[in-house]
Amino acid sequence: MPPHARAPDGLRRATAAGGRVGILASSGPHLDSVFVRVGDLLRSRGHEVHYAAGTPMERAPGVVVTSVTERWQLANLRAGKDLRRWVEEVDADVVLVSTSTAALLARRAALPVPVVYFARGLGFREASPARTAHWELLERWGLPRTSSVITLNDEDEAWFARWAPDLPVHRLPFGVGLPVETFPASPQPDNNVVLWVGGHTPRKRPWLAVQVAAEMRRRGTPIRLRMLGCGPLTAEITRLAGRLGVADDVTVPGYVPVAPELQGARMLLHTADREGLPRVVVEALAVQRPTASFDVKGMRRLPAVELIADGDVPAMADLVAHLLTHPVADGAFPSAEELSDERAVVALETVLTEAVNTTPGGLSERN
Repeated sequence: MPPHARAPDGLRRATAAGGRVGILASSGPHLDSVFVRVGDLLRSRGHEVHYAAGTPMERAPGVVVTSVTERWQLANLRAGKDLRRWVEEVDADVVLVSTSTAALLARRAALPVPVVYFARGLGFREASPARTAHWELLERWGLPRTSSVITLNDEDEAWFARWAPDLPVHRLPFGVGLPVETFPASPQPDNNVVLWVGGHTPRKRPWLAVQVAAEMRRRGTPIRLRMLGCGPLTAEITRLAGRLGVADDVTVPGYVPVAPELQGARMLLHTADREGLPRVVVEALAVQRPTASFDVKGMRRLPAVELIADGDVPAMADLVAHLLTHPVADGAFPSAEELSDERAVVALETVLTEAVNTTPGGLSERN
């Protein structure tokens, strides 16, 4: 049998309630933040769900596989054996894997079950492809043992179409969705509050948001910028706000609940250099707040998201000023049903079932 083929009983079991799904990522916090709710919904539909990650989870029981790491290490040499043991112990029918390191380790591990790659954002940089050429080689190395892929944006979908045209690729337009009752739609307040949400890291480029606030003050139309989250650049953000004269305009409250912040804001500002599909933008869509973003991978063709040339702070200030003074047109936002995590999990269940039921011969031809 090919490395991912199962006996007929395993195939039949996964097509009905009672299938066993293994969910794997490099870190427990990643599973906590993205997949615990997914697992709960799959269980509500009659499936068993088993988690594994390189570090412990907090919100659900999970197996710690120390050879699965966030960054490449010598310990990864043990990952194939460790992951095969985990799959056998939980008797999984299919493995859903997220995060790039875990995804490659799982796909190269010769697991006895299909591996579905949840590509939440491939790591290339459009502006500097040479710097991420190694990533592309690693991703291509994993393709022959990939049963199917879930993508979240046009750029990633096009990459898989280029390098693996026969690979089943599925699109979840709003990712794993939201518990929409937690993010109810509300009227835009008539204020100048601009919300920014994310880790204070180089990839998220929080300094650009502070520069936009400074440009708005220079023009005599200051904003109240609330920058949720924290990270290695938090202190630098505070210092930059002081140097640019907008210390009173910029608030850094740390990690606080996002829904009330969105409801109290006029709009969302996003400054990352690339994305898969930022969850906060989906949350903004649910609350019915527009987003201003730079034109980068993962942000294109999203509803109620306005784009500006990457890095152009004055143009971004123009866009922020426009969105603060012009309400979003009726019908710009998706419905709550479209954003629902329950709907997303139904689609995910279909993808997993198709991966299990794919004929082994067809998959082995790609191997």
